Amino acid sequence: MLRPSAGVAPVLLVLGLLVAGGPVQASPATSRAPAVAQAAHVGQPCAPGEGVTVVIDYGDLAATVDDPIAVSCAPGAQASGLTALTNSGNPYMFHPRFPGFVCSINGVGDPSTCLSPGWTYWRGVPDGEWTYSSSGAGATTPGVDTVEGWRYQTSGTTNLPPAVGPSVPIVFDDVAGTTFQADIEWLVAAGITTGYDNGDGTVSFRGSQAVLREQMAAFLYRFEHDGANPPSSAPSATFSDARTNTFTKHIAWLAGEGVTTGYPDGTFRPSAPVLREQMAAFLYRLAGEPDFTPPATSPFADVPTTSTFYREITWLAEQRVTTGYREANGATTFRGAQPVLREQMAAFLNRFDELPSER
Repeated sequence: MLRPSAGVAPVLLVLGLLVAGGPVQASPATSRAPAVAQAAHVGQPCAPGEGVTVVIDYGDLAATVDDPIAVSCAPGAQASGLTALTNSGNPYMFHPRFPGFVCSINGVGDPSTCLSPGWTYWRGVPDGEWTYSSSGAGATTPGVDTVEGWRYQTSGTTNLPPAVGPSVPIVFDDVAGTTFQADIEWLVAAGITTGYDNGDGTVSFRGSQAVLREQMAAFLYRFEHDGANPPSSAPSATFSDARTNTFTKHIAWLAGEGVTTGYPDGTFRPSAPVLREQMAAFLYRLAGEPDFTPPATSPFADVPTTSTFYREITWLAEQRVTTGYREANGATTFRGAQPVLREQMAAFLNRFDELPSER
């Protein structure tokens, strides 16, 4: 599958388009932006109908800031791309001798040496592509639910768009600082999950919850299809308890690929949690059931060589997709009968994607 940029905080969706052009020129004949207004959000995109999302990609100067990409919201429609910067909490400065050329955003960029190429200006709509704006940020009128983008370059003859967007970024409110933050950011950037809408303008990942079987079907389908969902023409599942399920087409694909056979009674049990040993089987089958000779001695104290999923679990360990648990007594266990957590699944899929067969 295609691999988006990982480890970007806040979490962002990836698109990208190479477009030629020159440095960005804005209209107003003043060298300094007005005072920064109160942004609707700093660090989060606009909610639908709330305003203009602004994405700042520090590009070649990313090493000088804490976060290489920043996202914020300017409330309501904006009079220009410059006011969108101001009202999203991103102060800017023009070149002192060439008013209209944005040379510094949030103090990043040298106002005296930024003309080639410096900051470039891009525009987009959610789920679209970036379009380079040659008319300048002072001459545009960003509307509600549009996305503004800026990227800094110190060299090159082709202007590069922001490395994310212009799909509105997803920012989880329960991921920052967690053990699996980078893996979860990769998962959402790949389009594999959108998390839970809390109904109050926030979105959560709920990493400590178990992955349900229906969710696993969706994760694996999107993993194999670069974040896409099944088309409307795709068949529905034939399992008796999954025909009208929200993820029926994902489940049908999972069965069609031989990744799952369901249960002997003809059910899929979509709301049941996926056990860790079942997860191992799913990933082994998704990889095409590669030739593998299980070790004579189990690497896990709780997985005997007679285990139903011994081959699948030891293959997963051999590939370093899982390392198991280090117990207090020094033993290494797999805990195959425990549900796999959502945060663990993010890590498993990220590591699985690194396997040569998946690249």
